Amino acid sequence: MILQTIVVQTKRSAHIPSTDLEYSFSHRDFIPFHELGEQNEHMEEELPSINIRRKNMENNDDKKNKRNNKHNIYNNKNNNITNNNLCDDEQNWECIDLIENGRNIPVTDKNKKLYIKLYINYKYNQLIKKKTQRFSKGLSQLIPIKWFKLFSAHELKTLISGKDKCFDVDDLKRNVVYGGGYNENSTTVLHLFEILKDFSSNEKSLFLMFVTSCSRSPLLGFQELYPKFCIYRVPDHTRLPTASTCVNLLKLPDYLSKEVLYKNLITAINDTQGFDLS
Repeated sequence: MILQTIVVQTKRSAHIPSTDLEYSFSHRDFIPFHELGEQNEHMEEELPSINIRRKNMENNDDKKNKRNNKHNIYNNKNNNITNNNLCDDEQNWECIDLIENGRNIPVTDKNKKLYIKLYINYKYNQLIKKKTQRFSKGLSQLIPIKWFKLFSAHELKTLISGKDKCFDVDDLKRNVVYGGGYNENSTTVLHLFEILKDFSSNEKSLFLMFVTSCSRSPLLGFQELYPKFCIYRVPDHTRLPTASTCVNLLKLPDYLSKEVLYKNLITAINDTQGFDLS
């Protein structure tokens, strides 16, 4: 779980940022909230209470599940399921009994459902219980925890990270401001929005991440984006597009053709690390 690497406890019981978190900041190595998959679902359920059930696992990607040993156990029809006991051995290479004397009880077709239930409860409830309680305690100082009970896990995810669908290009177009000589009728601007409409969902997300540092539009649309999304004209058409994400500013060269714009934009949005191109 992501909570395990955010903070560490010192010998004096103080909680400080972990070295993993420092690495993530320095290398911009983050997992967007909406891409956490089942971890995201568990995190949301932990806010109102500590009570993770198997139903929270049902949205997992099928391909990942097939590679997951626990999934294979659940679908195994043989009576003898080798190399598994009613314990968890992933925590510091130590066997943790899921039930009394679990390490000596083999997993079979008869008790495999019990094993899955115990494993999920241990992995997503007991193992992170203290960390989750600390997180909830801190969060409750800003927002009453009871408010989260008004929403389902899916609704809460939508409130935090927006809808799953890609942003509306027309909505963006209605809420853009221009600078440097561009306006809504400039040829390069018109070409840009034509290209955006033809982009795949992933390319649209990359573009929005490139300009705003967020891969999704605001929950209520781009009218709520602050500062406003700005497209600024750069006279030098030999440069790549660049961006200042802190002010949602796209610095777009006035290219001579739509083809050149497309080629350079694709290059730019796929090379977004650091400030080298700014």
